[in-house]
Amino acid sequence: MLPIAYSELVQIFRNRSVLIANLLFPAAAAAFFIYSRDTFEGRVVSATSGQCWCSPSAPSASTPPS
Repeated sequence: MLPIAYSELVQIFRNRSVLIANLLFPAAAAAFFIYSRDTFEGRVVSATSGQCWCSPSAPSASTPPS
């Protein structure tokens, strides 16, 4: 009886953790991408050189914000 109760408890915990992960991870990913879009909008950075090619209307990466 004790092994069955233990396995049922583990199954309940596993189901709850899957439910929480399926609700939490998409919300966290959406928040991350929205924040990244607002922070880096209009700037394209090369992964190899690290140089920033900004659009003419976007401020330069070396220019401090006013």
